[in-house]
Amino acid sequence: MIRGPLRATVKDVAALAGVSPKTVSNVMNGTVFVRPDTQEKVLAAVEELGFVPNLSARSLRNGRTGVIALALPDLATAFSADLVHRVVQVAHERGMTVQVAETAAKPRRRVRLRLVRPGRSSIAEAVCQEGSIRKGGY
Repeated sequence: MIRGPLRATVKDVAALAGVSPKTVSNVMNGTVFVRPDTQEKVLAAVEELGFVPNLSARSLRNGRTGVIALALPDLATAFSADLVHRVVQVAHERGMTVQVAETAAKPRRRVRLRLVRPGRSSIAEAVCQEGSIRKGGY
């Protein structure tokens, strides 16, 4: 059933392309070989419907949010800036995001990062100790 003005789903794309939802998933994720002609049909249906993968649904299915929580004592140092830059760069390459917090260089300061999860949010808590991050340790 194609939904008109509502957001298109994998089932909508599958129906239009004449394939199964699993085939659509395989094409979108690039995890399994799909014949080029089938791949073209799926991508044409994606384009026609304006399909955008629902990241919340994906998170519910695989149990992963795609968010990295990173707490550092002082974000103003060259080391911290370089570390954050590298973590964000690698996370981006893997389709993840990074949430950064500063512990104000206080030993054992408790840091709370709010992680948004589909349908709810959760708090990641960490106790950060001064000196627990060493230069070159990444």
